[in-house]
Order: sequence, then C-alpha cells, then structure tokens
Amino acid sequence: GGSIISSEVGQFRVSGDRGTVRRLDMALYEPICSAMADEYNWVSLASTFAMENALSDYIAANPSRLGAGLVAHPSINVREESFPDRTRADVVLQNAASEVVVVECKQGVPTTENIDQLLGYIRHLADKYPHEGKVRGILVHGVTRRVSDSVRRYAKVHEVALVHHELSVAFANSG
Repeated sequence: GGSIISSEVGQFRVSGDRGTVRRLDMALYEPICSAMADEYNWVSLASTFAMENALSDYIAANPSRLGAGLVAHPSINVREESFPDRTRADVVLQNAASEVVVVECKQGVPTTENIDQLLGYIRHLADKYPHEGKVRGILVHGVTRRVSDSVRRYAKVHEVALVHHELSVAFANSG
C-alpha cells in the first residue's frame, strides 16, 4: 500500500519507504521539466540554522566582501542598531562616500515586504542620525539570483541594492 499525493498538476502514487514515484502522466513531463529548468523555482538546500544572524555577523566583520569601500560604521552600532519601535537593523556600514549603508539579510527570495522593512530602517537611521546625511540600503538575499521584475523595479524606485548570497562550505584534511 502506498499513498496518493495530489497537486495542481495531477496525482502521483507513492510506494515504499523512499516515496518512489510509480507513474507519471507524460502530458505533465514537459511542464515539470520546464519548471525544473527555471532557476526562479529553485530553493536552497542550506538548512535554516541561524543563517541570517551568521550572515549579518560575517558582513559586519568583513564589510568589504559585500562591496568595495564598505567599512563598519565608526559611530553607529554595526550590529543590530535598535529603534524606538523595537525593530533592529541587521548591519550598519559606511561606504567610500561616508554615507550610512544599512544592510538587511534574508535567507529567501526578496519581496517588496523585505524592501519595505529595509526602508523603515533607512527612515529610522535618517531620523536618529540626521547629521550623517543620506542613508543607503542593501538587501542581501538567498535562494536564487533571479528576482521578479516587480521586486527589481520596486527596489530600483526606492534605490535599494539587491545582492544575492550563496553559502559555500569546504572541508580539507588538516594534517
């Protein structure tokens, strides 16, 4: 006995402990191949350990890896600058033009809501440190390099840079 898995594209019969697919309607083959070929549908296999925190810590310690001329901000909390509404910016840097740059880290595909969150941090920093001048924003995201047109346009209108990150781990004998 197996179980039936229903989806928008049809039903598949699954059997055994490994969930082996036993039958596939050939009319579904092309749409499935097309969906698999579209990188926008890919998801990261990285686990959801505290990646956003680890990424924020890494950027704070190595800001030039995010962009040339970026450094830890000399007079604002670099990690988790807090605001009156109890929100916190992930990372606060300074660019080569001495502008404040706030970085928001997300594991997933960027959304307009993520950009709105970052825009809130930009406003908070501009209000809290008016003598610092213009505040820029970078949304660092994972999963795929491809971003929907609507999110790309929204980011451009609001002058938010979108930067993709990838997790890479290598192991080597130390002996």
